[in-house]
Amino acid sequence: MFNGSFCNVEIGQDILTLDNQYWPPREPKLQYEFKPDDGFVGGGFGAEPVIGRVKVSRRWFEVWGYKYGWGNWCWDLVLMRAETTIDFVNYLKELNVFQVESGETRWFNYFQADGVLFDKSPTGWIRMLEKWGYQKP
Repeated sequence: MFNGSFCNVEIGQDILTLDNQYWPPREPKLQYEFKPDDGFVGGGFGAEPVIGRVKVSRRWFEVWGYKYGWGNWCWDLVLMRAETTIDFVNYLKELNVFQVESGETRWFNYFQADGVLFDKSPTGWIRMLEKWGYQKP
């Protein structure tokens, strides 16, 4: 959003789509801090390779790819490692601002459950992210 907050998050393709449950959107505030990575090979999904991070509310998350206007003028594409994505989803869940719009059943149910967080077990959620198209940088 133009006020520095954001109202939607889509994790992967059909993995999890979240909506900010408030209108106008309340926290979290969003801030970018990155530069092009000229030595990086790849990038995937049409994103430009970058070195940097994105700040959501009070926490920073490492970013390795970015593209402005992904899909349309108001969506930005941000690529993160699978482990960082798990931390990001857990943080959004802790903020209690987002509700699930749609998603793969296990992700949907887990995000809706009270008091539980996604773990970073290599055989669990991270493996599912990689199966659904996440690439290791």
